[in-house]
Amino acid sequence: MELTTTRQQLSEQRARLSLSALEAAAGRAGEATAASGHAFDYDVAILGLGYVGLPTALAYRAAGHRIAGIDVSAQRVDAIRRGDVDLIPSDRVLLESHRDSDGLLLTTDPSQLQRAAAVIICVPTPVSEDLSPQLDILRNACLTVVTNAVTGQLIVLTSTTYVGCTEELVVQPLRDRGLKPGEDVHVVFSPERIDPGNVQFGHEAVPRVIGGVSPACAARAVDLLGSAVEQIHVVSSPGHAEMTKLLENTFRAVNIALANEFADICRELELDVSAVIDAAATKPYGFMKFTPGPGVGGHCIPCDPHYLLWQLRRQRVAAPMITQAMHEISHRPGRVVDRAKDLLAENGIPLNGARVLIVGVAYKPNVADARESPAIEILQRFWSAGALSRYYDPLFPSVTLPDGHTLTSVANPGAHEPDIVVLHTLHRNVDLSWIGPKTLVLDATYAATDIAHRSVL
Repeated sequence: MELTTTRQQLSEQRARLSLSALEAAAGRAGEATAASGHAFDYDVAILGLGYVGLPTALAYRAAGHRIAGIDVSAQRVDAIRRGDVDLIPSDRVLLESHRDSDGLLLTTDPSQLQRAAAVIICVPTPVSEDLSPQLDILRNACLTVVTNAVTGQLIVLTSTTYVGCTEELVVQPLRDRGLKPGEDVHVVFSPERIDPGNVQFGHEAVPRVIGGVSPACAARAVDLLGSAVEQIHVVSSPGHAEMTKLLENTFRAVNIALANEFADICRELELDVSAVIDAAATKPYGFMKFTPGPGVGGHCIPCDPHYLLWQLRRQRVAAPMITQAMHEISHRPGRVVDRAKDLLAENGIPLNGARVLIVGVAYKPNVADARESPAIEILQRFWSAGALSRYYDPLFPSVTLPDGHTLTSVANPGAHEPDIVVLHTLHRNVDLSWIGPKTLVLDATYAATDIAHRSVL
């Protein structure tokens, strides 16, 4: 059964699962909680306090829940206590309001999971250099949750992963412990949908998808997740919810690859790709705007589709369109370097020994997040080719390249006297006035339209 319901409908329809099933589920949940002998000290425990987990913890605290925030990194926990973390303004206000309160525990102690009525797993699921899933973090997190699980708990896995992961890493290990999902404990997959730095869509405004192991599991999750979001959508199984997340980010990956290809085509035909995309976006139906760039960063788009492709390869199922899109995305940073090399050559400057300055190393504007940022690979490629590559980004005092070399942000980009400036990420109110009219500029953002003499990627 699949349905969408709003917060206003929750109290009356309880997500339109059959009312009798919901009432029975609630009764079983109450019996299980009572039978557990636990008087839970916390309503929700969040395992993993990174770019997803911390905003999630703050959202549920703002909804009135008692929160136990748990992370394996003592440095991360200390940084949160100091407020030295990257958050959108509204979340920063929440952190300032609640970090010293009794309703928000910050700890590295996983045994605190036993004190929470619900556990939400929010850990990263990266890929390796060969683009295979790195599952150690997720496996360890799920093992920790299963080891500390107590009767009456709701367990919510939110980390993006392959189809069947909830069953393999949570449900079956719980059964092996003698805890029956749907009766003793309740398990769902509900993919995270947090976009770091996006102030337009707060946690409460983004619908949550819920896939329960049973209707009783879904019912428990509806009660919890419905308290902090305005709309939920229930699907019939964890697998459907797992695939939903993979579709969301694979859709974006394929369309970004298409936008990049159109950018290359438009440059060859001497057309302004941004003007073409803006014109196409005036169509009120059948078109969604995606923009080209130097590559794709962050935790989702460069990684998540590879979880699907990895699983499909194991089952000998072909996905040629997705495979090609991810191939093109992975090669985009190399094309930035090749394009810069061509522009330098046109001006009689060899790449070896050229002074190259990258503007912005964050994977997206206005966020102190360089996870999977194309800028890191671009800097490494320039460095390996013998260029004197530097960067300017006020949000990142230093970055470490894959070869272990550490670079620091230049304090005064105008004084660097670069042979070419590569615009990678333009933060809000970034000052580019130091770029002179004779400076070579490669605009990989396609957005610096006020620099008339720029070349685009």
